[in-house]
Amino acid sequence: MRRRVLTWLAVFGLFLSMVGCSSAPDPADVYAAFADALQRKDAHAAAEQTTDPAAAEKAIAAMFAGMGDAAKPSVGSSLTEGEDNGFTLNYQWSWGDGHDFGYDTTGSATKTDAGWSVDWSPTLLHRDLRDGLAFQYSQDSDLQTPVRDRTGQPLMTWQTVGVIKLERAHPEAAAP
Repeated sequence: MRRRVLTWLAVFGLFLSMVGCSSAPDPADVYAAFADALQRKDAHAAAEQTTDPAAAEKAIAAMFAGMGDAAKPSVGSSLTEGEDNGFTLNYQWSWGDGHDFGYDTTGSATKTDAGWSVDWSPTLLHRDLRDGLAFQYSQDSDLQTPVRDRTGQPLMTWQTVGVIKLERAHPEAAAP
């Protein structure tokens, strides 16, 4: 009888160790947490998911400030096919009244002693963003004079444009 109890305890112990190993966080968890924090406009929580929280929080907070209070981000994450630690972020910004702007960007994660962290780079916020640049939304709707050709057909139309601003203090950020 005692041998049977010990056998069941050993099997139960092996089962618990397998369950414990299989439920460890993976890169998809950190991508989803990063995207969720961005969607909630929580710069601190998003930055905490990265390898450089101080730099990330500063850049993310600046992006939210540049996009304005009316901006409503929707951010989704998905694994990059064929890569264990790569992911794609899909951003959709909305200011209402048909003023929408969307784009994708990619990133990766690194496993540390503390678990998985998103590799920080400004390109996580926009694929063309570099250190020293700012990301902001501007709507110049006061100048709605139509531009037409000689037959009256529109040559130019108003559309949402992403603006990346270079700071004079960091000219090296403009280098490719």
